[in-house]
Amino acid sequence: MNSSKSELDFSGWCRGIHRQWSLPGDHNSRQIVGDFILQKPVELRRGDTKYRFRRGMVSIRPSDSGKSRLWFPVHGVSAFEIDVDEMGMAVGQLIVALPHEEFGSVWGQLSRTAVANLYGIFLGSSDAEPINLNDSASLDVVNVRWNFSEKSSTPDWCNEAIASDLRDALSMRHFGDYSRYGVASIVADLCKSSSTAVADESESYAAIIDLLAGIRSAFREPLLIFGNNWKSAWDLAPAEFLKSISDRDEDYINEYRQKYDSLWQHFNVQWVMSRGESKYGALAEGLQPKVGALENIAAKLLASPHVYSSYLEWALIDALIYAECIAFAQQISSNRTELGTLIGTSQASGWKEFVKLTLRRVGEVILEVLIVGVTFGAALALSKGVEHTAWVITTGVTVARWIRTVLLSQKQAPETLATELLQKMAGAHELLKTTDFNARAVRQALYVVSADGAAFSPWVYHLLDARIRRDESGAVSHTIRPG
Repeated sequence: MNSSKSELDFSGWCRGIHRQWSLPGDHNSRQIVGDFILQKPVELRRGDTKYRFRRGMVSIRPSDSGKSRLWFPVHGVSAFEIDVDEMGMAVGQLIVALPHEEFGSVWGQLSRTAVANLYGIFLGSSDAEPINLNDSASLDVVNVRWNFSEKSSTPDWCNEAIASDLRDALSMRHFGDYSRYGVASIVADLCKSSSTAVADESESYAAIIDLLAGIRSAFREPLLIFGNNWKSAWDLAPAEFLKSISDRDEDYINEYRQKYDSLWQHFNVQWVMSRGESKYGALAEGLQPKVGALENIAAKLLASPHVYSSYLEWALIDALIYAECIAFAQQISSNRTELGTLIGTSQASGWKEFVKLTLRRVGEVILEVLIVGVTFGAALALSKGVEHTAWVITTGVTVARWIRTVLLSQKQAPETLATELLQKMAGAHELLKTTDFNARAVRQALYVVSADGAAFSPWVYHLLDARIRRDESGAVSHTIRPG
């Protein structure tokens, strides 16, 4: 125990307090358990490593000891046993022993899951410096008190504290650039939403880690670093990523550090078609949405409906629709230039296509002149040299030929319809140009376009439905907006 006489008051919140017993078991197998979170974290130190102690478990058990360790209000001396979990956070377990009679009284009062305010005093502690755990892995406490209640909403500070702890534990997964949409904002979203979920913080932490795995590679072109060509550098942890590009110049490092923390942005599909992907669009920004990987992330995100990120939902929906639009545009424009520069062509190849188109149009005009001349010559022979009659015949034949050409061009209707469908798809995609989009409007637009023949990933609809249900339930979006 700490020999110092200094004291530190603490307060906290206990949730999920319930009776627990084992079968088969004896009378002493019963215990009252729950978890707690302190309103103000306690700074701890073990060697050169510092920890913040804020949460843990409480266990109230029956004891044959004649001396009471707990009563209402609770008074006594006990200790928080400290450990470090997989999140790298210090956690404590408060074990309190009660005589059987007193324990039975408490047991009877907690017929249902309850919550409680928690108060007490740490011995040998102060705000001046972290508590040293080198000699002992426990914190002595006295004057522990609970105020139990079966029904009470979780304090706002409690949810904020849980979210803060999760953000701290996940801070090593990104560079912390909150000034723009990206991975850091997604982490903040997920932590805030998970703080109100029933799941344990460790479960939320594991779920978020799993969700972040491969998330950058799902949106970006592979970044292959010399000596590590079997794996994209985007999949490396931040420290490893910086190490892999440490031999580059400062501008390169700053640029790719920023890219590492960013994910996706909206692109106007019609602009991509007119300018070419080498100048504008995902490829021009080093982005390459991979449908399969994006769908896998969507499945993970929706597997935990209480843990969500408004920005990540938008990025997945926008990228999946964009990928479908570009794939369709490439299909219908592979042999045409009427839609603009071919998707993915360079400026030089685009100029060659323009020259070819111009020469073809000039050739068509010359051919038309020749055909009209031949027609007039034949008509002049038939009219026995009467030019007026020859021109009337030539005009009639030419008009008839043009009408036939127009009628024959109707066979190209599927191509025309495909172009119109692409324009409708691009229009629906433009409803996502801001992250604060109307999910119902987007879903309805996709229904209309799908009726005309478009096909989108089913996960687009799953994500839209999830957001609509959340909006209807009154849940608040947690997207961190750039400052």
